[in-house]
Amino acid sequence: MDEWGRYFEYIKIGHKISIEKVYRNPRGKLTRYGLINDLEELIVNILIKDTTGELLLPKSKLFKLLNMVNDNYNFCRYHIPKLSILTDVSENEIHKFYGLSKDSLTNGLETAFKNLRKKSLAIKEDIITVCLIDPDVRNNESESGIKLDRYITGTDEYGENQYKYNLTHNLKKIHREATKEEKNGITDAELQAVYDLTGGQDKKYIVVNGMWKQCTDRVKEILFNKYNILYYYNSYKLTFNHNNIEKAYADINTYELNYKEFELKNENVNENVKKLLYDNANKRHSSAKKIVNNEGEIVNKKYTVREQVNYLKNNEKLINTLVEREAKNIKDDIKSIKLPTETKGNPDLEY
Repeated sequence: MDEWGRYFEYIKIGHKISIEKVYRNPRGKLTRYGLINDLEELIVNILIKDTTGELLLPKSKLFKLLNMVNDNYNFCRYHIPKLSILTDVSENEIHKFYGLSKDSLTNGLETAFKNLRKKSLAIKEDIITVCLIDPDVRNNESESGIKLDRYITGTDEYGENQYKYNLTHNLKKIHREATKEEKNGITDAELQAVYDLTGGQDKKYIVVNGMWKQCTDRVKEILFNKYNILYYYNSYKLTFNHNNIEKAYADINTYELNYKEFELKNENVNENVKKLLYDNANKRHSSAKKIVNNEGEIVNKKYTVREQVNYLKNNEKLINTLVEREAKNIKDDIKSIKLPTETKGNPDLEY
């Protein structure tokens, strides 16, 4: 056993999933065990590279930066119908996988952030981030504002509209935390969009009737016309004292945490996430079987899906495709699939 006290125990699950358990001797300020310790140290590794003392990071981007998922995860959440065809897993199961995996990944991050807060190394806040056009023009409806019209020229690889702007000067974009006025404007726009499309129904009606993309497009239109906001998303704001982070980073490096060691930690995070997601699926499967056996067919549909033999196999397939760090990049495969009709969007994926 080397100076880190590591040993690896690999357990084969199905065809590809292997689980790595890492044990080691306590070492320094950041010492914990397993996934959370690794996430803490990898987050510190991100913070040390920033000298401003404040970072805005989208949740989905942080999942990838910390090796909790691979490139396919964020790309395919915009292409669930095509992913369903490619993997032979139903759209409903894929939607559920994204929702449940997002919760599990978020819980891991939240625990790591709490540990860093207890160590007085970083403060995490949940915020809304906006992407704006031309920060010098705050409000298109103000008397001094410049009216910025835009025209749809097509769609990008995610199915999102692409625009052309009738600007006479260079186009500027900026990502920053939403102001109170903008956050109020976002909620107003969401309610207005639902009303415009349904005449008074709620968001559930929008989802059930496959109108989610129409609704989000309408929200974006309202926000652009009033605030020059192109789009908005959930982010973490991390505030930290760079001197304290330097000391913690120096503590890590006292134990020679070089590039190779960080790669091992990245791999360990990914393996632990795979194990967590598979174990959770297995628990849901076992619980559903008991419920169905006790109550027969008169149960919630989700239990009848979870108790099926293919439920674990499909979860394993999605883990190997969307989480496994060595998985094949399937972007080109997804792009090559042609859909006969446009399908429903999923509001759970807007994060």
